Amino acid sequence: MYDKDIWYIANYIYHTVVYSKENFQCNHLSLNEICKSLTTESYDFQSLLENISQRVSPIFYVWFYFKEAKRNNFNHLINNEAFGTILNFQNSQFDNIGDEKTLFQSIEDRVQDTLQKLKEVMDDDAWYDSILIHGIPDIQNRLIEQYSIRPEDILSFCCGHGVLDQFVEPFMRKLITILKNLKIEEVKKALSEYKDINNTISRIENLGRRDVKTMLNTSLIYLLLYNAVENQQMQEIKDKLARELN
Repeated sequence: MYDKDIWYIANYIYHTVVYSKENFQCNHLSLNEICKSLTTESYDFQSLLENISQRVSPIFYVWFYFKEAKRNNFNHLINNEAFGTILNFQNSQFDNIGDEKTLFQSIEDRVQDTLQKLKEVMDDDAWYDSILIHGIPDIQNRLIEQYSIRPEDILSFCCGHGVLDQFVEPFMRKLITILKNLKIEEVKKALSEYKDINNTISRIENLGRRDVKTMLNTSLIYLLLYNAVENQQMQEIKDKLARELN
């Protein structure tokens, strides 16, 4: 995938180490900083993204299997568009903090639907079963052993635009609205007798009106300046640059 001393330009993994820079924009550390900036509240993006990664990982491993086997006859089912469809947040049921399990189940259902379509197109139950029983575990173990890529890391290696555009950005917009409304209700209860309650509510609303897309586009700054040491891929880039410059 990449060598410690050589930059590889491949179809899905670039000198960014992850799929593309958009995957860094979806890093849980950066997303939480944006969330705090817009609402003053934190959210467990790490748990969210790791749960989703684990659920979409079978599709990634199947795609990886076919790439290694040089089988292109299933590209119409397992591709970037399919990943985007599986991750699509539009019309997902997420109206309150705590609806994450429903969201996870929706994604898992789409994964199973995609795998079922693949099984029908393959028309070879023995081959399909062998991929799930032997092929996927083998790929999973190799990625862990060689690159420390776990099932919960898979979103970093899926199409970045799909992750960002189909899930992260619309999810962030919905989350900001939920957290903003919760904050306003909290203020109404705590300051119900104070004259400046409307000013406090206005400040909360104005804080959350800043453009999410713009903040996501500049979210790399959080990794570059503050949290790079906590991000394995960003640290690998810095280490590699240091070696090459020396």
